[in-house]
Amino acid sequence: RMGCVVFHYDMLGYADSRQLPHDGGFGDAQAEQWGLSPFGLQTWNSLAALDFLAGRPDVDPARLAVSGASGGGTQTFVLGAVDPRPAVLFPAVMVSTGMQGGCSCENASYLRIDAGNVDFAALAAPRTLALTGADDWTIRLEEDTLPDLRRLYEALGVEDRVHGWCYREHPHNYNLVAREHLYDLLATEFELPRFEEEPELVPLDPDRLSVYGEGYPRPEAGHR
Repeated sequence: RMGCVVFHYDMLGYADSRQLPHDGGFGDAQAEQWGLSPFGLQTWNSLAALDFLAGRPDVDPARLAVSGASGGGTQTFVLGAVDPRPAVLFPAVMVSTGMQGGCSCENASYLRIDAGNVDFAALAAPRTLALTGADDWTIRLEEDTLPDLRRLYEALGVEDRVHGWCYREHPHNYNLVAREHLYDLLATEFELPRFEEEPELVPLDPDRLSVYGEGYPRPEAGHR
């Protein structure tokens, strides 16, 4: 409806990406010594997803945006920290001063030495960054998180590129009010058409979300 190409990829342990459980894997001492972790693999997958999307002929690599909520929000700001290609980063209900992430897909040894999620989100600067909060650990986003980010963006002379909204009446989720901010931001940043109202969301049957099916069976071994 807005002219965007959207690529929605599976987190570890979900849908077709089930070689490892979502909250586990790489749990032995050897993996720890080599710096292997679910977080690292998930971040590698995020980079591969960005490679795939940016390489499509129908995608403008100068107009890439990344967004996700909760653990997807962590992947969003981490991807923005390690890859310069996304022009817009929109981590929803994740960035705060009081929570680093409750899942192994969001944590790794030595990841947060003298740093936290606000520091990681700040690495998006001077690119456009937008955050949302809800009735969770991001409930004080406007008091504890945004001020530091705004000071950074002001020091860089791009204070109009950082945004944040907190909806304390809503639970931890990628709620409609947050999605509407995303649509408006993409329309503004990428000169895209706006639409007035999000259509009703109809969940798809899991079989339709799988790459496997009639004529393309799941492998008998290796990928389960």
